[in-house]
Amino acid sequence: MTSKQAQILEAALHLFAEQGVAQTPTSQIAKEAQTSEGLIFKHFGSKKGLIEAVLKDGQVRLSRLMDEIMEETVPRDLIFKTLDLPKTVLQQEPEFWRLQFSIKNQLKQLDLNVDTHSYLQPLIDATIAAFRELGYPKPELETQALLILIDGAGTLFHQGQDEAAFNLLAFLKEKYA
Repeated sequence: MTSKQAQILEAALHLFAEQGVAQTPTSQIAKEAQTSEGLIFKHFGSKKGLIEAVLKDGQVRLSRLMDEIMEETVPRDLIFKTLDLPKTVLQQEPEFWRLQFSIKNQLKQLDLNVDTHSYLQPLIDATIAAFRELGYPKPELETQALLILIDGAGTLFHQGQDEAAFNLLAFLKEKYA
């Protein structure tokens, strides 16, 4: 990726997260990235292509955060680090976090060519293995329930209900202690 493409992606991420995808014209992205609108279309083909590139770039960033979790060898610590993921993402990738939550209900409408789940599979597999090693009778369902609750905590963070999100995550840590 060229530095100009990276600059365009950063500008698009910032504006999409702040204003919303539909409310952000490519002309504004070009201005923010200090480039031409034509260059955006040359690199990404369309606004839809740009949105897809922003989401894929964000998934790469999140995968790096998840890699740190999956390096954990103590099952309970892996689960706790997984529970810390919303806070970590919120702190390290706040714009991508906001974009994820603002766009998740629009994915079908936008007809995007982005796989929104497979990048999570290594973390899912590691969490299942952790629950299995800890002796939980249904590690797959336990992992699914945990991820749903983490997504719920993320929604609370997105809605500005940080205390409720922290309380939920603390409760889950007590549950799995």
